Amino acid sequence: EQLRFDEAIALFQQALDIFEQTGDFYNAASDYHQLGIIAQRQRRLDDAIALFQKACQIFTEANDSYRASYPWMGLAEIATEQGNLEQASAYYRQAFDARSTAEDWPRASSTLNQWAQVLEVQKQWTEAMHLYMQALSIDVEHNQHCFQLDIWDLGRMLGVLGASEFEAIWLKVAGQACPEKLYAKIRAAKT
Repeated sequence: EQLRFDEAIALFQQALDIFEQTGDFYNAASDYHQLGIIAQRQRRLDDAIALFQKACQIFTEANDSYRASYPWMGLAEIATEQGNLEQASAYYRQAFDARSTAEDWPRASSTLNQWAQVLEVQKQWTEAMHLYMQALSIDVEHNQHCFQLDIWDLGRMLGVLGASEFEAIWLKVAGQACPEKLYAKIRAAKT
C-alpha cells in the first residue's frame, strides 16, 4: 500500500510542479487537495492540514467556493478527529454553504449529516436535529434514495432524546408537529 501512496504522491507532485511553473495555480489547487487526501490517509495530519488549507486559499482567491468545499471537508474531518469540534463545525458550514449555493444537493445533504454528527457529540441536540431535518427536506426533494438514511438519523435522535424532547425540538425547528406518517417511520427506526 505504501508503494501506491508513493507513486500517487510522485504523480501529483509532478503535476503540481508543472502547474506552478506555468502559473496555473487554480489547477494546482486540485493537486494540493489530492496530496492532502493522501497525507490524511497516511496519518500525516499536519501535512494534510497545510495542503488542504493551500487548496482552499487558491480556490477562495479564485472565487470558487464550491471547489473549496472539498478541502474544507477534509479539514472538517481532521478537526473532528482531533476533537476541535467548533472548528469542524465551521468547516462543515462553509462546505454546506458552497454546496447548497451550487445546488449540489447530494453533497449538501451529506455535509449536513456529517456536521450534525459532530453536534451530536457535543450534545447540541437542537442544532443537530435542525441539520438532520434540513437534510431530510433536501433529500425528499432531490435525493429520495437517501430518505431512509435521514429516517435512521432521526430515529437515533428520538432514541437519545425521548419522545417529548424530540417532539419539542421538532416543533421549535419546524414550527409545527412532525407529520404523523413521517413520525411513524422515525419511531420504527428508533435505536
